[in-house]
Amino acid sequence: MDLLKWRDYEVKVERKRFYRRIAVFVEANESVRVKVASLTPKRSIVQFLDQHADWIDKQLQQFIESKNQYPKLNYIEGEKLPLLGYQVELVWVERSKYALEKSKLILPKQEFNDPAKAVRKVYKDLAVSVFQERIDFWQNKMALQMNSIKIRSYKSRWGSCSNHGDISLNWKLVAAPLAVIDYVIIHELSHIVHMNHSKDFWQLVESHCTDYLVLRKWLKKHHFYFDFLAEKSELYS
Repeated sequence: MDLLKWRDYEVKVERKRFYRRIAVFVEANESVRVKVASLTPKRSIVQFLDQHADWIDKQLQQFIESKNQYPKLNYIEGEKLPLLGYQVELVWVERSKYALEKSKLILPKQEFNDPAKAVRKVYKDLAVSVFQERIDFWQNKMALQMNSIKIRSYKSRWGSCSNHGDISLNWKLVAAPLAVIDYVIIHELSHIVHMNHSKDFWQLVESHCTDYLVLRKWLKKHHFYFDFLAEKSELYS
């Protein structure tokens, strides 16, 4: 991969033999990358970057704002973590199991050698119980029956529903407000009736979740809200 000096950036240039266009990517770590054909001259790349400078600046600014909104966590005593839409204080104590007491997430101190992993483990465990409870509630309310529930680790999706009624949910969703979790569950349960995103599907979703548009927008807008649970951070890679 080549490096190209453009403004204050060292742009990574990825050349592909049969690539027919120029594409630019702005990374969360505030780096810029372009993908081009093998023989594309540097002057063409620079011209393309100049033409898209406003867009690149906008993307970089959004990442900067996201970092300000979601500072990097070190999982130390007293830090606040989002859980079910609330802020819980992280506490490390001498005990054998984790506990959630009022607004405190209490973790065993012996697991502090890898605190991020310990936090992910607890969130996965909580996701199992929270999701099962909410699915049971919505199955009864919607008069629908799923086949099974699976807790998954997706990077860019929140849930899925198979043709057999097997529902999968992203465990990171447990950090979100309960209304958001309910929306995703209603969405996936609705696929038992409509295996598509037709007008009838959205009408069914809306009949049980009148503000689904707001909640869907929340998920898109707060992508980095869940970054602290990723094994490899997108914001702080």
